[in-house]
Amino acid sequence: MGRTEGAPLCEYCYPRHPVSFRDCTRCGRHAKLRQTGLCDRCTADDQLATLFPPELLERHETARTMLTALQAGDPATVRAAFHRHRAVELLRTVLATPDLLDHEALDDLGPEYTTRAVRTLLVEHGLLPARNLPLARFQAWIITTAQLIEDPGERQAFVQFATWKHLRDLRSRAEPLSGPLVTSRRHELRVVLDLLAWARDRGKTLASLDQADLDHWATTGAEKYLVAGFLTWAHTNGRSQPLEITRPPRTYLLVGGLSDDQRRRVLDGVLNHDTITAGTKLAAALVLVFGFRPAQITRIRLDDIRSTGEALQVTVGKEPLLLPEPLADLATQTAADRSARRMFTPAQDHHWLYPGAQPGTPLSAAALVRRLAAVGVLVSPARTGALTSLSQQLPPPVLADLTGMHLATAVRWRSTVAASNAHYAGLLLASEESPTAVLRTVLSSASSTEPP
Repeated sequence: MGRTEGAPLCEYCYPRHPVSFRDCTRCGRHAKLRQTGLCDRCTADDQLATLFPPELLERHETARTMLTALQAGDPATVRAAFHRHRAVELLRTVLATPDLLDHEALDDLGPEYTTRAVRTLLVEHGLLPARNLPLARFQAWIITTAQLIEDPGERQAFVQFATWKHLRDLRSRAEPLSGPLVTSRRHELRVVLDLLAWARDRGKTLASLDQADLDHWATTGAEKYLVAGFLTWAHTNGRSQPLEITRPPRTYLLVGGLSDDQRRRVLDGVLNHDTITAGTKLAAALVLVFGFRPAQITRIRLDDIRSTGEALQVTVGKEPLLLPEPLADLATQTAADRSARRMFTPAQDHHWLYPGAQPGTPLSAAALVRRLAAVGVLVSPARTGALTSLSQQLPPPVLADLTGMHLATAVRWRSTVAASNAHYAGLLLASEESPTAVLRTVLSSASSTEPP
């Protein structure tokens, strides 16, 4: 293929060797050239320029700013993005048609998974306003799902209940909404649909449904109690008879999970693996040592991490948690490298420790679960083991304040493991320090070279 200093180079090595580099015919940069005689930088700039019509650049200063920002990105990333032909063509269509620079118009161009990358890019660079995407999807889902109900009155009742209870509640919450939160609302409404379909198949309507019918339906599957809110609303608004469905008693928590030794070995393997990023190591440690849920970890903000001069604190619950030395170093490294993958350039969000694919939103809990599983950390047994261990050593109020769980849940954990407070009380009296410091003492092995 080629030679350098008398030695032959194969077809793989020659294009990567400086001996094959030439001067770019446009900018003069000495680099590997394309067939056009242009370097990667000039090639990427030309590709980006084809997306922006001249009339758009003339009318919109935001479009010019966006083009400049994209041209400042890594040319290899830009060229790779152009291999996503569907997304690129969609972006080209939207930029060439100003009327399509609208969320509703973009919704009509394809399903969410098709338009996601383009929408993210346009929002990030100001060509589209930010939108509460989970709320918008949920609202559209309600209208679409309601069409499955044949009876117009019941369809109206379904939409009114979903709007009154769920949409109103979600709108009142601070953005961004978490995926599991919206999913739980969909699940409840699907149970309502199941009840209405069951009644219709038996010649019944919501208005004619009686307690005997409801009791029969309740035996046909699990989680039927989720329909209780709808039934209360329906009776209050004169759409049904007074009906009651009881929630089954809570089962005891399943304690056990990974033992302390098993969690220590798993964490040691993750922390000592050179190819695992600091962010993934930190998330693994927070799950294995403290039993945090992935949804809690991904919603940690930079403001939740504070340095006291001698130690680093992270606030997940009501009280700050002192991080042992290895975890403090990982938190510092994670905060310093928070780039998120976007279509053409990696983005740097300013609020979240784990930025997500959508501007202004954190990484999804599901994505973090997959990331942890890829490095050998299975969240469910890891969390169960950590919380089983902590519940044996900390009283429920301390456990709830530090981990962010509800006090009632902490009490259930404590009751399930049936541990004594004597160990905690002895530590507290001996140290005369805060509960956070006691937790650090209990987990002192985490600051050793082999953290738990």
